[in-house]
Amino acid sequence: MAVSLRVLYWNARGLKSKVAPLHLLLKDQKIDVALISETHLGPADKIRFPGYYLYREDEKSAVGYPYRGLAVLVRRRVVHQPLPSTSPSTLYALGIQVHVAGVDLNIFAAYIPPAAKYDLAELRAILQQSPGPPLLAGDLNCKHPAWNSHAANPGGNRIDSSQTPRPTDTTSPAQKPRRTTRMPGHMCRTCWTLLSTRA
Repeated sequence: MAVSLRVLYWNARGLKSKVAPLHLLLKDQKIDVALISETHLGPADKIRFPGYYLYREDEKSAVGYPYRGLAVLVRRRVVHQPLPSTSPSTLYALGIQVHVAGVDLNIFAAYIPPAAKYDLAELRAILQQSPGPPLLAGDLNCKHPAWNSHAANPGGNRIDSSQTPRPTDTTSPAQKPRRTTRMPGHMCRTCWTLLSTRA
């Protein structure tokens, strides 16, 4: 039974050209689970991460281009099972369940498109299906000063003011988010966060 779990979240904004630096980061930081949003992968895109199981949910635009997309990478030594896919109205989520420190955890990579109207019932349903504390990380396109954003938007206001049936914590970077680079293949080391759950 694992007593700690190292989890990485990353908004890739296109994963295909960034496989090598991501694999190095996974190895260097001994990441157990990586949650990736905006993979922009299509069915013909074959990528591999040796030592990891890869779960993907690809999506095409109305004109057939790969966009959005989620991926979850799980280190092969981590006992886990994939969770059933959701049928989203606004919240795209791809998840796994792991057993760590005596607790079953549901862990999700998530994405909400920028123009979507937030369906809080959908968010609550995903969080409530977890037998233990859930972890959902992703690009929810919601801004609010409560999680160090410069401003608030309607989605951020809705999530901040919502009452969920069980206590939840929102964590965010200690510094205000900023886009540091748009160069393909470059990964800014400030983009990753590690979570440790201990017995």
